[in-house]
Amino acid sequence: MHKIVPIVEGEGEIDAVPKLIYKILRHLGRHDFVVTDGKNAGGSSNLKKQADLTRLLRAAERESGIIGSLILIDADDDCPMTLATEIVQLVKQISVRYSVVVVVANREYEAWLIASLPTIRGNQEIDANSIYSGDVEARRGAKEWITNQMQGSRKYNPIVDQVILTQKIDVDLAVANSRSFRRLVHAIELLVDAADTNAATISP
Repeated sequence: MHKIVPIVEGEGEIDAVPKLIYKILRHLGRHDFVVTDGKNAGGSSNLKKQADLTRLLRAAERESGIIGSLILIDADDDCPMTLATEIVQLVKQISVRYSVVVVVANREYEAWLIASLPTIRGNQEIDANSIYSGDVEARRGAKEWITNQMQGSRKYNPIVDQVILTQKIDVDLAVANSRSFRRLVHAIELLVDAADTNAATISP
């Protein structure tokens, strides 16, 4: 079995991102991969520091059977491509023997949840009639938007809600509604191709 090790920026993604990777792998018809729990960078700023990124990639390297790592970070107010390129340049300065793909969620991971709104609404006290119009990646505040759809005084909590809502994502819907989610699917495809060809890739 091939092993993928996610590197994530926060606690909410530790469980959610592996579930999402598994969902995409199944969508691709691949069941020969193992995905570990996400390795927590402790904040997006640490993914932009050489020392912290080195520590995280070395920790991933110690996982037996690793073929690749996916680094996931929110763009927030940054340009996704610029941020991804900056992190890749840091990765290239670290000697790793496995594939590394960098994916930037534009603007937040939660925008991917909204991209699949028809399948997540009605869960975690989100109003079953919620509607989102416009580009899910166009503005900041995806977490706040989800909170506003929750009934009563309920507030969105990434540690509690992210993994449950992630499991409700429909890959085709999210691909159709989010450019950065399409990038995520492509990144997983790159890791699969690298495993199949016994190669190592760094992307983008």
